[in-house]
Amino acid sequence: MSKKITLLGSTGSIGTQSLDVIRAQGYEVYGLSAHSHVEKILQQIEEFHPKYVCMTDPDAAAKLDAALAGRANAPKLLTGPEGLKELAALDGPDVVLNSVVGIAGLGASLCAIESGHDLALANKESLVTGGHLVTQAVEKHGVQLLPVDAQGASSVQVELADTAELEAVAVEAGSAKSLAKMEVNLVGNESKANVYVLYFGHGASQLDMNYVLVQQGRSTEANLHVYGALLGETNKIFRGTLDFRHGSKGSKGYEKEEVVVLSSKVRNRSVPLMLSAEDAVEGHHAVSIGKIDENKLFYLMSRGLDMQEARRLVVEAAFNPVLDRIEDKDLYQELDEYIKEGLADE
Repeated sequence: MSKKITLLGSTGSIGTQSLDVIRAQGYEVYGLSAHSHVEKILQQIEEFHPKYVCMTDPDAAAKLDAALAGRANAPKLLTGPEGLKELAALDGPDVVLNSVVGIAGLGASLCAIESGHDLALANKESLVTGGHLVTQAVEKHGVQLLPVDAQGASSVQVELADTAELEAVAVEAGSAKSLAKMEVNLVGNESKANVYVLYFGHGASQLDMNYVLVQQGRSTEANLHVYGALLGETNKIFRGTLDFRHGSKGSKGYEKEEVVVLSSKVRNRSVPLMLSAEDAVEGHHAVSIGKIDENKLFYLMSRGLDMQEARRLVVEAAFNPVLDRIEDKDLYQELDEYIKEGLADE
């Protein structure tokens, strides 16, 4: 008999990857939930035909309700945080997979366990903030707790020939543990590289990033632009290196990291490094670390926005130099939703 699965957080990166597995294995989807990504969950409803869906954002729930009106065999719509808990507790699925971002997933995890469901947990915040509650509930109700690892590792190497130009955009977000390395070798004369990096850490995430720009050719130009925001108990290290090799006469390099720290429990380490084996080169590096500008928050709230929305707009404005270079609209919206959900949990 095919397994039935309720997937909480189906429009995020882990949720969509989980649906890839569900599709490949031929499992049945009993329920889906999302925060505010209406278009994506409509596509998922069309393909997987769940019996129930939940939207936790009230405006998105209203849009989804209107989109489902009049549809034959439309799923029953649940709304808000209470609707998420109700979905997690419904009889029907064999497993509830929780990939909801942040502490918002804790209540749903407990409801799933207390209703006798095995719980596949990609939501690490449930364990960080309420680990004793989860483990006690698992023991009491005799269900299985199945961890779903959310770890990412990547390594990218690029070599540029004479007059070659590179623009690269990298985003580090969504993994509980992330290890990333990029090395750009400007071997050719007059080659040019612009690397833009965005990172967003929340909960108990761990980010380890190492970006190296090696300048070997004459009159090369290498620029590293880094923007980050850290929440919860994130542990982050960013290493950015400009390496001027012998023969890189006339080359220029620039590195800047701007990070907004939104929690006193964050551990932030920034390690800018500049190496030079050539005398006629020009290099600059800088790191800016700070909190959200209270004046910007006050102005936005005076215009009618609540604290959560004002914080989101300020963080997104800081990220715009990178976000504006993402041409994929679905990816842009997924990042926007992820940041919004992450900020809502702080």
